[in-house]
Amino acid sequence: MREFGTAGPRARTQRNIKSFCAEEVLLEIAHRGIPGYKGAELFVREAENDEMEFITLLRFETLDAVKIFAGKNYEQPVIPPDAKKLLKRHSERSRHYKVVALN
Repeated sequence: MREFGTAGPRARTQRNIKSFCAEEVLLEIAHRGIPGYKGAELFVREAENDEMEFITLLRFETLDAVKIFAGKNYEQPVIPPDAKKLLKRHSERSRHYKVVALN
C-alpha cells in the first residue's frame, strides 16, 4: 500500500480537489493498466486553519508494481501539476506498507 497526504484551503479544495482526484486522477491511474495495481481510496477531513486534509491510499500487489507506477524515485509523491496548484502542502515522501490483515 502506498500512502501520502495533502492539504489545501477549505473553500477551494472542497470544491475542486475531491472531484478532480476522484473523477480524473484516480481514474487515469486505473486506466493505465499497471500490473499489480489494486485500486485507491481518498480520505478527507476538515482540519485547522481553514484547511481540508487528504490521505490517498493506492493499493499495489508488490513494491515492483509501485515502482512501475512511480518510477525510480518511487518514494516521491506523484501529484499531477493541476492538482498541485490546488494544494498548500503535501507529503515530501510517500510511505509504503505491506498489508498483513484484511477483514
